[in-house]
Amino acid sequence: MAAINKGDTVLVTGSTGYVGGHVASDILAHGAKIKLVVRNEEKAARVYEALKKVHGASAADSIETVLIKDFSAPNAFDEACKGVQGVAHVASDVTFSDDPKQVIDPIVKIYKSLLESMAKTSSIRRFVFTSSSVAIGFPNVNGKETRLFDSNGWNDEALELIKDKPTGFSVYGASKVLSERTVWDFVKEKKPQFVATSVNPNLNVGPFLPGVEPSSTGGGILKSAKGDQSFLEGLGPQFAIDVRDVAELHSIALFNEKVGNERLLAFADRYTINSMLETIKAVDPNAPVSTKPEWGNEDNSKADTKRSEELLGRPFRTLEESIRDLLSSV
Repeated sequence: MAAINKGDTVLVTGSTGYVGGHVASDILAHGAKIKLVVRNEEKAARVYEALKKVHGASAADSIETVLIKDFSAPNAFDEACKGVQGVAHVASDVTFSDDPKQVIDPIVKIYKSLLESMAKTSSIRRFVFTSSSVAIGFPNVNGKETRLFDSNGWNDEALELIKDKPTGFSVYGASKVLSERTVWDFVKEKKPQFVATSVNPNLNVGPFLPGVEPSSTGGGILKSAKGDQSFLEGLGPQFAIDVRDVAELHSIALFNEKVGNERLLAFADRYTINSMLETIKAVDPNAPVSTKPEWGNEDNSKADTKRSEELLGRPFRTLEESIRDLLSSV
């Protein structure tokens, strides 16, 4: 299936978020137009201005905004899909609610609605969506055996955990498993005219777009740099990945003819809470951070990212580079 070309239009959801804003920006950098599907006009206006700062005032001619207040409504995306050649679905539920019905059911419903709208739109050739490392598995903290994250893995553990005592993290993991499987089941059964690709990142780190309010994982790391370690303590050790590399993988899935119907893993440097804080301190010696013995636990996992790095044509950015650019962006 042919890839997206310069001048084509890509529908982007979640552009008001940390990852989605970078995805929209990277697609613009590749020469395509973007149609931003948003639920909040005020946040959309900030992203619009940020993209103009990054790409110049003339970029306004390549940006369209469409308001859809309820993504789960029947045929919600039908009109938005018209006239586009690609779709990047980044929007997700990051409330970390421990109620599976409150999180999983709406997310799967949105995926099904979007997939059905795309299948009805013959112009759409490419679909890329943001999944997660937790669709493959949870961090293996101090595990006796090394866990391998690869494109064949699924986090069935999350599906079991939500049956009895669901937590925000297990519900989030299950939502990523079930939403991603919704896509692959649809592709297998319906055989639509578009090619699908997932991007499965671990902890996103890196700069914010100019003028965009800090949020998400990048915002959590900023709090850590100011001495509040509740975010890192809640997540524990795992892998970090630069948000710009994640965005570029989305673009590759859209623009590269040799990519399709596959999962692209985005895992860069493995970190402990202590090593994350040490990296922050190395970048900003004045940061009020200090390590603790109990924060030295490791994620005993490995990740097969060969395919993703081959497509990028380079190694992933380092954690130090990501932290440096994050701190300098605000």
